[in-house]
Amino acid sequence: MTNMDEFTELKLKEWGFEEFVERFKEEEIDSVAFLTLTEPQLVAKLFPKLGQQSKCLHLLRQFKEKHNNEKVAIC
Repeated sequence: MTNMDEFTELKLKEWGFEEFVERFKEEEIDSVAFLTLTEPQLVAKLFPKLGQQSKCLHLLRQFKEKHNNEKVAIC
């Protein structure tokens, strides 16, 4: 059984990280966990390459900034 939700899977695919969907499932990263990930967590556990880490951090920051004052529908 997995705790990963559709939001997280779709966001990973949208950002070009399809290959990490299973990894996120293994780590039980749902939308709440995904949106609260910090740099050390991403760097240390989820993405093995610096380029991947940098890209994901950039996209995650952009997403958070864009939706900072909005309620994000994640369910």
